[in-house]
Amino acid sequence: MNFSEAIKHFAHTLESGRLAHGYIISSPHSEGVRWVDQALGLLFCRETDKPCGECPVCRQTLAHQHPDVLWVEPENKSRTISIDQIREVMKQMSKSAYCGGWKGAVLLGADRLNAEAANAFLKTLEEPPPKTIFFLIAENPQFMLPTILSRCQTIRLSAEAGGEAEKSEWCEMLIPILGEAGTDGAEGAGTAISLARAAKIKALMEGAREAAGELEAQNEKDEDSKETMDARVASRYRRLRDELFRLMLWWHRDILLLVCGADESALVYRDQAFVLRRIAGRLTRRQALANVRVVEEMHAQTERNLPEGVVLDYGFLRLH
Repeated sequence: MNFSEAIKHFAHTLESGRLAHGYIISSPHSEGVRWVDQALGLLFCRETDKPCGECPVCRQTLAHQHPDVLWVEPENKSRTISIDQIREVMKQMSKSAYCGGWKGAVLLGADRLNAEAANAFLKTLEEPPPKTIFFLIAENPQFMLPTILSRCQTIRLSAEAGGEAEKSEWCEMLIPILGEAGTDGAEGAGTAISLARAAKIKALMEGAREAAGELEAQNEKDEDSKETMDARVASRYRRLRDELFRLMLWWHRDILLLVCGADESALVYRDQAFVLRRIAGRLTRRQALANVRVVEEMHAQTERNLPEGVVLDYGFLRLH
């Protein structure tokens, strides 16, 4: 469902007293965080028209500083959520709410719970304290324990056509690279051009890595150790890299939609419909679907820390 529909659904279940204890938000990181901010505003805002976004409680919530909400994200070099972090969640959820109402925990990158942490968190989900709620933001929920998935309500935020992709800062740089497949002579261009396109994506990723370092340097605190800073940079870079793969995936899904006869209104990259149609016109349905799967595989392989350069070279050689 789209963002607005998902918020309305949450508001309705809150009003009817039928909230689940756990929600898995299957979406890109930034969109998942934005959705959870809105959901927490509905829980905690005391104004009639909630969330108002202006009252002290809303400002606390949006700044991720509400005393009854614990935010957890992967840490250390392994970029996983550890058992110690989950123990802290369990400890905080067992206490009385500071404001006398709901208590909540938000797990960023919940698909990166290590095995020990996942099993401990499962016990909390099985017997949650009263008036507690958990939001698990995960781009790849299929990597989570099936028993956790079964005990949470999953909300899949869909990309709104012509919306989020156009707003991404990476689109301006990425689209010309992806659109090269629709230029004259691109069909059957061979190994050299495929590797050249992969090299351009590698350069974009290197730019993302540098951007991550610069952004974290702006937020550096005196007490931050080098290990802490390195972990934060790695986490931010991973989110930027995930965004690049998401944009590539939307591109190839748009092509698949066109191959299957969909209307242009269903596309994310509607402003690139001419180029997309040129590419779609020379692909079979099987080839278009294979391209989507190749991008998904490349993303999964980088998540397993396989060398990015090798992953991209091999992946682009397989694209039709």
